[in-house]
Formats: sequence, C-alpha cells, structure tokens
Amino acid sequence: MSNGLNRILIIGRGFIAEALAANLARHGVKVLRPGAGAPSPRPREHAGIPPAEPEELEALVRRCTRVALLPDLSQENGDSWSQLDEMILGVRWLFEYCARHRRGLLFTSPGDAIDRDPAAPLGPPSPLALANAVAVRYAEALGTTAPETLHVRLFGIYGPGMRGSGYGGALGVLLDRLASGQSLAVGDTGNAVRAFCHVDDAAEGLARLLLAPSSDPVWANKTLDLGRDEPVTVSDLVLRLSALSGLPVQHERDGDVIAPAPVSPLLANPRPLVAATGFHAAIDLDGGLAGTLAAMGRLAEPPAQVLRPLPNIRPLFDCDSDLGGRIQRILVSGQVTNGGPRQQALERRLAEWLGVAESVVVSNGADALSLALTALPAAPGAKAILPSYTFIATLNAVRAAGLTPVFCDIDPETFTLCPRALERLLAKTSDVAWVIPVAVFGIPAELAKLCPLAEAVGARVLYDNCHGFGTEVDGARVLSGPLVQTISMHATKVLPGVEGGILLSDDADLLARFRQLRNHGIAADPLQSTVGMNTKLDEVRAEITLAQLAGIDGALARRRGYGERLRGFIDRAGLGDVFRLQRIPEGVRSNFQNHGILCPLPDQRARDVVVADFQARGIGARPYFHPALHRLPAFSDQPFDLPHTENVWTRWVCLPLHARMAAPDLERLEQSLLEIGQKLRADDLTLNPTAAAERGQHP
Repeated sequence: MSNGLNRILIIGRGFIAEALAANLARHGVKVLRPGAGAPSPRPREHAGIPPAEPEELEALVRRCTRVALLPDLSQENGDSWSQLDEMILGVRWLFEYCARHRRGLLFTSPGDAIDRDPAAPLGPPSPLALANAVAVRYAEALGTTAPETLHVRLFGIYGPGMRGSGYGGALGVLLDRLASGQSLAVGDTGNAVRAFCHVDDAAEGLARLLLAPSSDPVWANKTLDLGRDEPVTVSDLVLRLSALSGLPVQHERDGDVIAPAPVSPLLANPRPLVAATGFHAAIDLDGGLAGTLAAMGRLAEPPAQVLRPLPNIRPLFDCDSDLGGRIQRILVSGQVTNGGPRQQALERRLAEWLGVAESVVVSNGADALSLALTALPAAPGAKAILPSYTFIATLNAVRAAGLTPVFCDIDPETFTLCPRALERLLAKTSDVAWVIPVAVFGIPAELAKLCPLAEAVGARVLYDNCHGFGTEVDGARVLSGPLVQTISMHATKVLPGVEGGILLSDDADLLARFRQLRNHGIAADPLQSTVGMNTKLDEVRAEITLAQLAGIDGALARRRGYGERLRGFIDRAGLGDVFRLQRIPEGVRSNFQNHGILCPLPDQRARDVVVADFQARGIGARPYFHPALHRLPAFSDQPFDLPHTENVWTRWVCLPLHARMAAPDLERLEQSLLEIGQKLRADDLTLNPTAAAERGQHP
C-alpha cells in the first residue's frame, strides 16, 4: 500500500475514525483532523459532523490530498433538527471545497441507512441516523461535482470503543447491554441474518481505498460495500456473546431490544472491494468478539467454548429491501390468489430460466406429483414402479392415484433408479402404468436409459425431480424423455418458495389440463368442468419465489463451491477408505441440494454411532430417506430384493450444506470429518459393528 498520498483529512469522531487515523499513521501518512489541538469540540460541532466554520474546513481541504467523511452515529447532541441541518450543510461545504480544490472524497454510511423495509412501522427515527441517510442521498447527488468520489457502505462494524447501534447494528446494542451488566436479550427477530466486521479490518479497507492511486478506477464515483462474509443469525450472535462473557440469555418478545432494523439479511457484497484492492476482512467473529469484550473488561476467565449448532438444513430467503413492500401491496390490492399476475410472472420466469416453453406452478411439490398422476388416470389395478429410497410424498401420490406401488432397486453409486434393476423388474411385472425415477440430492436419474425401458412396455414416465432445480446435464437444466416432471420449491430446496411445486412437460395440452385441474377442475366452459383439486399458488408465495429466483445463480454458485470443497476435503484428508461419496456422473453439474457421506459400516447401528459423534460436536448430521419406504409397516408382509437400497439407507449420513455458509463453519465441518474418520479407522469400527454399537451415543 502506497503512502504517496501523504495527507488525509478525516472528518469524524468515533471508534472507526480513530482506528482509521491509527492505521494511516502506521503507514507513515499525515492525518489531518478538524479542531486538532483544541481543548474540546466547538459548541456547534456534533460528533462526526464538520465544524461550523467553513473557513477552517476549506483550509483543511486545501492542505490534504483526500478527505474521509465518517459520521459517528453513536452520539446525538443538541437539537435534532439543527443536527440534521448541520449534517446537510457540512456535506454541501465538503463537496464544494473538494470540487474547488480537486480533492478526492470518500464518505461512509451504515449498510442499512437507506435500506429500511418500507413495510415496517415508521416510528420515531434516530435523528442522527436520519441525518446520515439524508446526507448520503445528498452526497450521491453531489458526487459528480468532485473529481473523485467514493461512497463506502459499512456493514456491522464493531470493536473496542463503539457505543450504541451506530455502524454495528444489533451487536452495538448487545455490547451496550454487556457494558452495563444487563443480561443478553434476544427477541422475535433472532433469526435475522447479519454479518459483522471488526473495526481494524474496516480501517485497513478504508486506508487501502484512500491510498489508491488517482488513476485507480475504484475512485470513479462508485459505491462499495465493506464488511466480512461471515453471516450469522442474531440468536447465534447472542449465544456467542453469552459464552464469551458468561452472562445469561433471556428471550424478550415484547419490544424486540436487539434488532429494530429490517428482518431481511443485511450482508455486504465484498467482491467488488476485493477485486479493486485485494482486501479481505481477516478477523473472524469469535476472535473479534473476544478482543472487544476483553477491552471492555467483560471477557469471562476463561471464556466458555462457543459450540454453536450447525443445523443440517437452514432455509435461506434472500429478501431485498422492497420485498415486504411488494407483499404489502399484494395484500392491499385484494388479488392474493386465483392465478394473479405474480403467479403468471413466476411461471414465465421459471420457463425462461429453465429453458422450456411453459411451466405450471402449484401449491407444493407433493400436489405436483398427485396432479401429474391423476391427470392421466390408469386402469384399475395398474402399478407404478418407483424407488424405495425417496421421500414418502412419492409413495403418497402413487397411493392417492389408486396405483399399486412396486419398489425398484437403486444404483449403488448415484442412489437413483437403476436401469438394470428396472429392466429385470419390468420383465416380470405386468400392468405397469407409470415408472417414477427420482433425483437424489441433486443427482439426476439416468433418464436416457430409463425412459426407453418404460416406453417399451407402454408405461409413462413421471420424473420426480424434487431435488433437481438448477442441476445441469451437458448444459441442459431440463432433461428430455419423461412425459411429465415435477420440481419442489419447498423452503428446504435450492429454490425456496416457502411451499410450491412446478410441473413441466413438452405436451402443451397436458400443461393446460394441469392448469384446469389445479383450480378445482373448473373449465372455461363450466359444463366441461371435471373433478380436480385446489392447489393454486397464491400471490404472496409467488412474489417470495420470484425474489429467490432473482438470486438463484449466486445461490447455486455458493452451494457448488461449498459442495466441491467438502468433497475435495475427503480426498485431501485421505479419508476415501472411510467415507464414500455419492458419484456425480460425467456431464452432470450438481446443484448440491444435499451433501453427505456413505459410511463403510455394515449396519444401521454403526451409522447411528457416527451420526451421534457429529451431533456431539454440534454438527447437524442425520440419516436421509429414513427408513426406506419398503421398510414401512404397510409393506412388512411383502418380500423385497433391494440390496443396494438397503446398503445406502442404512449407511448414508447427510451433512450440513446451506445456500450461505461461513468459512469457520466449513472449517469446523472439515475438522469433524477428519477427527471422526481417523477415529473410525483407528478403532476399526468399519469392520466391527458390535464394537460400534457398544459405544452407543458416546463415541
């Protein structure tokens, strides 16, 4: 980092300004401050607001090379309206002087300053926060007047010396409670997602920007985010602070004390800053919190280990700042269901993203399966072939359509319906009306082999692709072959729409029939109506799903990055002889709906030992499709030859993989894999199920 720009004027007080001044000084940069040498701030100078005398301000601007405006949002002094006036006036002066003397200007704002949820109650705003929000808008409007202008949004900045919510949001309020010895409180917005960046990292990032060469394009009137990519729920944050401080936690439902900001995630997008400067926020949250509490004298001796549960599944809804407002407008309009404009827009956008002509959405994935089977009724006594290793919704749809289920074995490596097993089963089974392959954990069924086998005996193919949204095969997002395929938009899926299902088909007439049947079977001509069901997708869920679809490319990229990292770790750690992975066929780009390991243990009891070991470490491991459907009581009197299904369902352990995961959680998961794998190898439990079972829940 160059110190050729050796005079930086910092306008602002508070812990961020102080950290920036210290950082610049360490790099040999001369730091100018308003009122330097004065015994105290002038009467009309509020915290972080330029001094009232314009002559002094202009003189400082003239002496410096660049200016950093960092309002301190932790203090409110004097009359609220005069504070607002002085903030606006100070910004105006600052831009005028920077333009006159051709000085670059960097100004900051908290990440949530202007992203307030319009559907939230107005309430009395903080005058200083209001002043900052208005000043940011004003500064953006004036940005073209200065030769160099850079707006930096600071997300969740915390550290020694912070006071109030300010740039730290919920964390600032919690630290204030700690400073006063109050218990830590979590309210109804405890699931709100935030990310926090230590003030030393923030100072380093700001310093790099201020010391960038004048020719650097980063200074071309841009807005950048500065924060750390380590998302955490507010509840998790409270648990960490409790473990580090030793103070208890209480839940407060009346008047949420810690998260008055929007419930939507407030997360920085650090990639542009990284690309421009190479800067990464390096201080992890646990280490930063420990240092902050130590400086406050509130760190427990010794602090308790922070063992946070890492759930197996964590639905993530990316909520832009206007989502609440759009939902409110839907409710006010009164058109909340019955095929409204948002449902129609969702069907169009899904078709565009998937690369098909049309899509039909329904209330949930289970209804999509049922609708597909009932739209083309089979003869009495007809059968449907399906895997036993699938979710029970597949079986329920078969039974609801009056079909007899016949279970087929799976491929031992991909866990999807095995073409060889299907061929053998079709040769000895009559009256097969449907074959229902299922995508498993994002791995597609071998439709190119399965569909011809079904067609040869006159059976239709319904592809239960509930796990498959976003998976690509040779670049295609929708595979050819099945008459119908369905996709789930449940909250736990890659495209979370709370609840929802998608029906796809190359047969336009069949799609039209699905649309009729989802609305009670009502036809345009009432005399042509038939028996149907009520499975319309309402406008609110359609709007939520549209918001998730807008960010699906980023969500898929993250999931793939996490999944490939965890799969690669098994090989890098030399654990391939202990844990086997689901095979991803050539040409398949998985969506990583789920990720897990196949334990080389001979029975379910030993697998449960491994699950318990992960859970003891706070890792939400679990079996999946447990038990396999042929093990349900309804089929206890029937013999089945499903060796690969038995082998997989009794040994598979599903591990956490979310749409957004912090680096420490991935590292913790890798460390758990390493320790448990080494323990299994050392104890030789892969060959000794009795010893594994005797260890019970305490491996």
